[in-house]
Amino acid sequence: MENKSIVLTGFMAVGKSSVGRHLARLKKYKFVDTDAMIVKQYGMTIDEIFSKYGEPEFRKAEFELAEKICKKEKCIISTGGGMVTNEKIIKMFLDNCFVVNLTADVTKIIKNAAKTDKRPLLRGKTPEQVKELMDNREKYYLNNHFRVDTTKLQIKQTAQLIADEYDKEVG
Repeated sequence: MENKSIVLTGFMAVGKSSVGRHLARLKKYKFVDTDAMIVKQYGMTIDEIFSKYGEPEFRKAEFELAEKICKKEKCIISTGGGMVTNEKIIKMFLDNCFVVNLTADVTKIIKNAAKTDKRPLLRGKTPEQVKELMDNREKYYLNNHFRVDTTKLQIKQTAQLIADEYDKEVG
């Protein structure tokens, strides 16, 4: 299925959205940011959704969205950092899409996160605490078709690497 969508997974601030936007332009695919779609659906920030409805409601919204988008073609899907902690979601993506995990070292993640105030789980954390969060989620990020360490790569390089691997693997 050569029109298979590409799903980008990985820890917060690893570059999924930035790489995803560039990859979408490169492949001429539609860009889908799952967090942005949920924010739009609720008309509030993720922080506000968590505060008002709790994490279970947010995770339910992620699951419902994953069901809708996993079978779409020609999309670059940037997932929220915790989306693939749901085994049913990652299975849907693995069965229907080309799943790429982006990773980076702690220093780059902290640097990226400092550019925005949208990462409440990283706010005020030491590098050791961020590393611990990353380690706790690592097992979920191992479920993929391709993995890219973005630590020393620019956005354009990462997107090109993914596009090349996709073309080789999917057609």
